[in-house]
Amino acid sequence: MWRGMWRTWGGRAVAVGTWLGAGLATSFAQAPMPTPSVIIDANSFLTNSDAPRFLPPSTGTVPATPTSNALEPQAPVAPAAPVAPAAPAVPAKPADAAPAKPADSKPVDLSPLTAKPTVAESVLGCGDACAPACVIPCEEPPCGPPGEIWFGAEYIGWVVQGSSTPPLVSFSPTGTARQNAGVLGTPGARTVYGGDLNDEWRSGIRISFGGWLDEDHTIGFDHTLWYLPQSNENFVAGGSGPGAFPIFSRPFFNVNTGRNDAELVSLPNVVSGTVATASESDFWGSDGNLVALLDCGCDWRLNGLLGWRYQRLDEKLTIRENLIALDNSSRVPLGANLQVTDQFRTENRFYGGQLGMSYWSRHGRVTLDLRALASIGLMQQVVEINGTTQVVANGQVARNTGGLLAQRTNIGRYERDQFGFIPEVGARVGYFLTDSLLATVGYNFMWINNVVRPGDQIDTGINPTQIPPGTLVGQPRPRFEFNDSGVWVQGISLGFEYRY
Repeated sequence: MWRGMWRTWGGRAVAVGTWLGAGLATSFAQAPMPTPSVIIDANSFLTNSDAPRFLPPSTGTVPATPTSNALEPQAPVAPAAPVAPAAPAVPAKPADAAPAKPADSKPVDLSPLTAKPTVAESVLGCGDACAPACVIPCEEPPCGPPGEIWFGAEYIGWVVQGSSTPPLVSFSPTGTARQNAGVLGTPGARTVYGGDLNDEWRSGIRISFGGWLDEDHTIGFDHTLWYLPQSNENFVAGGSGPGAFPIFSRPFFNVNTGRNDAELVSLPNVVSGTVATASESDFWGSDGNLVALLDCGCDWRLNGLLGWRYQRLDEKLTIRENLIALDNSSRVPLGANLQVTDQFRTENRFYGGQLGMSYWSRHGRVTLDLRALASIGLMQQVVEINGTTQVVANGQVARNTGGLLAQRTNIGRYERDQFGFIPEVGARVGYFLTDSLLATVGYNFMWINNVVRPGDQIDTGINPTQIPPGTLVGQPRPRFEFNDSGVWVQGISLGFEYRY
């Protein structure tokens, strides 16, 4: 049964297929293929990137598709209409041909490289020469030094020009007559303390920081703070006890006699005691600048600086005597204790603006910084003079105004404002230990004008009639007059700078 059904349905399917094939063949035979108006050679059209293989060349005719079926006879097929041969394709000029490409492809620029040489994009800044592999144009910012922000800490070893003073303590050999003891200009008398004070090396610290305000490193800022701790210079001399001891005095010029004179500190059988001097000096300051790029290259840059400066130099000179009267020839009773103090204190405060330039360059890991500044502004000068004499006798304490060099005629506080000018130059060599950490060594020189210093405010002309507990008779000396001078500061620096 199944075999009969298969034969029946199979025969019907073959008949239907034969009928459809004959109809299609007849239709294609009766409708000729249209003749193309343009024949394009695919081999000249496609590029290597557009097709993996070439098409076969065109023959000019389209062959008919056979439709014969072996199962049933077919109607004869009419021959296809001949197609006129195509004209030979004319090869397009290379300049005019537009190669086919996908819509999202981009043309490749094979023109010679003409971009500016560039420098390495490294935290170390520009190199010694420009390199095509780098990405920052040599002629364009940012130029070095590297980093957006930087911090520095340095040890500074500076010397401040010493404060000059007149002779403060004198010495005479044992056996010198009382009228010549400690009097400068007499045989054997000499100065043992005076001259330049606080002119030794000082250790301090300098802190700096800064940063750029734009991506191109054309505008930035920096700030510096430096501090030299207090410098102290002390001196003590004297003699006491039974028998012979050294002769020390405090020299001055007696305006009543017109000759050198001296106040005794230690003289056998007359007075015993000591004289002590203390000189102090503080120096610190701060400045800030707006940094503007003036010019730069692959491994260097030149900046203009515009900013402000505040600076102080405070000094003090104190002279103290502690005496015991050994006879009745002095103005105090035998055995009385005298404590004499003279003090001269000065302040110099500078407020001003500054203008300058800075230069930076790099050679491998070694850097060079140069800086020059000129500050102009107001120098505020302050002088304070104080003196006291305290006498302790018979259990009574008497305190008097005035010492020796500080008397009623010059004691007081004096202030005035002067023109201030501070030029400064500095040089620093650095070495990059890492891409961000720099070790530095440098030198600075600074000059400050119109500075008041303690020793310059001392008037050595004394009218001894007003030495306590006396009363002034005659010329009002010593007197006060402002005396100022220039001061230089110089030294080295050692430190580190971190940039990121």
